Amino acid sequence: MVKDTTYTSMYEGGDILKGCPETVVCSFTKLVKKDVLHEFMFPLHWNTVYIQEDFFDYLMHAARNRDSIWSTCGEYGFEREDVPSNSTVLHHLRNLDMETVDELYKKANKKLVEIAQKNGVFRKVNVQLAIDFVGIPYYGRKRDEWRWKKGKKKGWRRVYRWILVSFVDGDQKYVVYAMPVPYTAPIEEVITSALTYVYRLCKVVSGTIYVDREFFSVKAVNALQKFCSTHKSYWLMPAQKNERVKRYLREEGIYRGYTMHNKKREPATFTLAVVRNEKGKLHAFATNLPVVTKDDFSRHYNRRWSKITDENGDLLPFGVVLLDRLYSFYERRWQIETNIRCIKHPFLITTSSPHMPAHDYLMRFAVLCCFAWMVINALLLKEFGSSYWLKGRTFERLLCAENIIPRNVKYSFTKAPKTMDAFPKDPDATNPFFAHTEP
Repeated sequence: MVKDTTYTSMYEGGDILKGCPETVVCSFTKLVKKDVLHEFMFPLHWNTVYIQEDFFDYLMHAARNRDSIWSTCGEYGFEREDVPSNSTVLHHLRNLDMETVDELYKKANKKLVEIAQKNGVFRKVNVQLAIDFVGIPYYGRKRDEWRWKKGKKKGWRRVYRWILVSFVDGDQKYVVYAMPVPYTAPIEEVITSALTYVYRLCKVVSGTIYVDREFFSVKAVNALQKFCSTHKSYWLMPAQKNERVKRYLREEGIYRGYTMHNKKREPATFTLAVVRNEKGKLHAFATNLPVVTKDDFSRHYNRRWSKITDENGDLLPFGVVLLDRLYSFYERRWQIETNIRCIKHPFLITTSSPHMPAHDYLMRFAVLCCFAWMVINALLLKEFGSSYWLKGRTFERLLCAENIIPRNVKYSFTKAPKTMDAFPKDPDATNPFFAHTEP
C-alpha cells in the first residue's frame, strides 16, 4: 500500500501550513479526521464487525444529506459495500452514557484547540467570548432532568439545551465548548463551569464576555462578577426592559452602582449604561466595564479620545471604554447567532431517540465539525488571503472523501466574505501595556 505523503501529524513534528492552499486543506482535513474526529468515535467492543472509520463515514453521510440516523440509507453514497445499518448505529449511540460522551468530546476538543493554537489562530490576551444557549426538539418523558420549556408565540415547546462558549473576532466565530444543561442545574454553576473550562483549555489571560439578556438575573450577574474579578475579565449583556429599567430609557447615561434584587431579596450590583445605536434607538446594558462618556474621557484621560481602542477594538491601557462604543462592542456577540445556525444546518444529525447521551453525542459531533471548519478558514485567510475560503458543504465533502487529490481541491475555493479579516496576533501577555486593568 502506497503511503499518503500529504499528511503529517502535528504530534510527529509536522507543519500543516507548508505548501500551497490545496496541500494545506488536504493536510488539515486528514489531520482533523485522524487526530480529532476519529478520536471522538464511540468505543466499540472487541468483536464488533465494523471499525470506527465505518461509523464516522456513516455520520458524515447523514450530516451531508441533512438526514436523520434512522432514515439514512446505509448503502447509498458509500464507495465500499460493507457499512453499518441504521439500527447498528443507534444501538451504539444508546449504549453511551453522559460521562463517556463528555470524556470523548473533551479529548477531541483539546486536540483541535492545540492545532488551532499551534498555528496562531487563537489569542490569549484580550480575547472576546460569547455565551449563549442552543436547543433542539425534546423527545422523551414529560418529567426528565433534560427537558426545558421554551416560550413561543404559538405556545410552549420542549427542548434539550446546551450552553455554547465561542471566540468572536469581527465576523469570525469559533465554538470552543458545548455543554449540556439539565433543567435543575443552577445558572451560576453552569456559567462558572463553562467559563472555567474554556479559560483553562485555551490559557486565556484576559478577555471580555458577551452574554445574552436571558442571563439577566441576580445569580447569573453575581457569578459573572465573581469569575471576572479573578480572571482579569469584563462582561457585557443587554438589560431586560422591566418597569424599572424602562425609567432609565429616556436619555443616554451611565448609572454606576445599579442594584437589582430577586424574589429572595438577594442583591446584584453593576453598571447600567444607556446608549443609542446607529438608528438613534436607546438600549440599556448591564456591565462591569469601566464606561465613561466622551466628555469625561476628554477631560480626565486624553483629548485623543478616538484612540480609546486599537484597530482590533481592544481596550487600550487607559482601561476604559467610551459609552458611544458600547453598542458596537456588543455587536460581536450577535456573531454567535450565525454560528448556531451553522451548527444546526450543515453538521447537526437528527434523531428521535429519547436517549439524552445520543443527542449529546450528535450535538457535540456537530460542534467539533463546525469548529474545525472555522479553524481551516481562519488558517487559509491568515496565510493565503481572502481568495481562499471553504463553504460548509465543501468541507463536509472533503471529510466524506476517502482520498483527496490536491489538484482537485483548487476548484473548491470561493472568496471569503468581505467583512472577514485575518485573525489578529496575540500581544505580549507579560507586557502590562496590553493587560486589562482590574474591573
